[in-house]
Amino acid sequence: GDAFYAIKNPVEGSLQQKLAQLSALRDKNDAILQTFFDTIDGKGGITTTSKLSGVRPGTVFIKINHKTDDSAAGKAMRPTLLAEFPKYGLEHVRDYLRFKVLVSCVIDAFLFFDLLVSSPKWKVVKFDIEKFVQPKEWGWRFVGADIKMANGQLVECYVVFTQMDDVKKHARHPDLSPVSNHEIYENWRAKDPAKLAGAEQAAYERDMHASRRIYDLAFAETLKRTTFELWEAIFDGWASAA
Repeated sequence: GDAFYAIKNPVEGSLQQKLAQLSALRDKNDAILQTFFDTIDGKGGITTTSKLSGVRPGTVFIKINHKTDDSAAGKAMRPTLLAEFPKYGLEHVRDYLRFKVLVSCVIDAFLFFDLLVSSPKWKVVKFDIEKFVQPKEWGWRFVGADIKMANGQLVECYVVFTQMDDVKKHARHPDLSPVSNHEIYENWRAKDPAKLAGAEQAAYERDMHASRRIYDLAFAETLKRTTFELWEAIFDGWASAA
């Protein structure tokens, strides 16, 4: 509705003009984000690592990512998005600049968001926990947020769990699928489920079930790392800071 369209990047003009403006905004925000990531190291109960292999409870890995102009333009013209939001345009793209935070336990996701929300450098315009609690059909869970920078650009943040990220990229359960969950998803991405029938529909449902099961197993491992002692320590910390 109108509330969705009201949250937008401060860009106007033609497609190319909007892309150039988004790029200029992003150039300034890259440094602001990196400074924030540097300054939170050792604060709020978490440390940061420069290597993915260094992620463990209390230590997170952060990576900034730039959406290409072609990908951004394609998203602004995506039929499924336009069907839901007919007025959608580049001004509404929230992931032209985005960053991913990899954590190994649930508590670290919320420790990071506590730091993100507390920063005066931006305003959080959306906090998405729905797909963490109730994932969509393929079973992928994450915690997300959209922030609005001081210069008006919208930036996407998504916190991902290492165990789920691993099975997304690698085939760890040959008994359920010979390929990774990302490959499963890509095989069906362009298909319209409503138009499937017969053997193809059966294959689709089989792959969807496998994807959900694999992600559920990975999420169970994430929960195992989120021990009672970790929860107790963080709640004690919040209580003492109040």
